[in-house]
Amino acid sequence: MSAEANVRVLGPSIDSYNADNVPGGKNDPNADHKDSGYTGMTITILRSRYDHATPTTGVWVNPADPGFPAGVVKVTPTKTTYCAVSMVDTTYAWKLGPNGAVKTSTTPSAVCAS
Repeated sequence: MSAEANVRVLGPSIDSYNADNVPGGKNDPNADHKDSGYTGMTITILRSRYDHATPTTGVWVNPADPGFPAGVVKVTPTKTTYCAVSMVDTTYAWKLGPNGAVKTSTTPSAVCAS
């Protein structure tokens, strides 16, 4: 699968996480009943709670995710934004925020920068 396809596949899981992550919510995905939105989102949570078919390598939604690539701009998920990243071979793809377009580059410092 391409890096761009990997980022697109993450979309429904990210949307579900955001919908479930509300203060006092019954389905809170990260067990923090005070936060909301994309806060606390990790690739491990997306894989285990929403889509077991999420790739096990080469995808990240949090700089704390294992193997987060060096040189990529670190965007920690917050209430209103995130940056989903995938790398396949030497190509990166990313989506910055819920309204962002999926972009691609071979330059790590361009990833999540805009």
